[in-house]
Amino acid sequence: MKYPPLTPGELIQIRGELYKSFVSRMHELTPEEWNEFGEWWEDGDPELRFTQSYLEAHYPGLVVDALARRTVHPHAGDSDVWDARGDSLKNPPFRVERWSGLPVLTVMAAPAEFGAELQSRIEPLFTGIGPVEGAVAMTATLARMEAADCLPGLIVSLGSCGSATLENAATYQVASVSYRDMDCSPLGFEKGVTPLSDLPAVLPLPCPIPDWPTARLSTGGNVISGAAYGSIDADMVDMETWALVRAAQTFGVPLVALRGVSDGRAELKALEDWTSTLAHVDQTLAAALDQLSAVIISRGLSALEVPPAPVQDPRHPPAVKALP
Repeated sequence: MKYPPLTPGELIQIRGELYKSFVSRMHELTPEEWNEFGEWWEDGDPELRFTQSYLEAHYPGLVVDALARRTVHPHAGDSDVWDARGDSLKNPPFRVERWSGLPVLTVMAAPAEFGAELQSRIEPLFTGIGPVEGAVAMTATLARMEAADCLPGLIVSLGSCGSATLENAATYQVASVSYRDMDCSPLGFEKGVTPLSDLPAVLPLPCPIPDWPTARLSTGGNVISGAAYGSIDADMVDMETWALVRAAQTFGVPLVALRGVSDGRAELKALEDWTSTLAHVDQTLAAALDQLSAVIISRGLSALEVPPAPVQDPRHPPAVKALP
């Protein structure tokens, strides 16, 4: 059967669905699927393998579903919808939400974190994993949106995190974020401070949901596990938030971050040690997102009161002390 050409956005979305399926079925993959998943990682660019012709031959159902969604989400001409790597698309891989008229861009790192509950609520921008991928995707997206005069009024970053002390699968508002990779202390700069900039070592973030727990976050390019938590001056760790906040600040867009604890109590030894909790994290992230949208709809951006400057002090004791 001959299918109509898929847009770049539809191809990206299908690849994301495949990735999420592979991760969720890690223990059930056939040898052929293992090879396919391994080549995905080795190639470093799924576009080289998962072309439309390949998808039509091996995953025709996903192609049909993508084409069917065109009638459900007819975004043609919608200037609020963009692909991080291209121009505006008829069926892009993310959607700008509207909360009482306020345009809200939701952002996540990887499709593996995007479970059924969140899928029923949002269509986020996927940036990729790590501070570099996060910064590139967020900056490119906001630059294109600014050029089209359609910057979002708010960015909501959602995803998983690790913590040795916080409740497993629970979601927290990020009260502040630090960048653990930045260390120019041999030159006389305080650890975490970017040299020759006005940035503090810790950036405070708004926590607008009343009575919802908050925690301090550390961002870096490495996975923290076991004894490594002893060197982290924060309650939880991730790999993107600092980069996303800095990109958002560059364009003058406020950002709220919500993180669900997926791991940290035990030493990480395999990919499933991260993915096994993501379904539960999805549920608590969705609950927090519902509360956040209700607050913003009720109070608008006035709900985003940033904490006073003293919380930027990296020597401020964490709300929950890390295990030694």
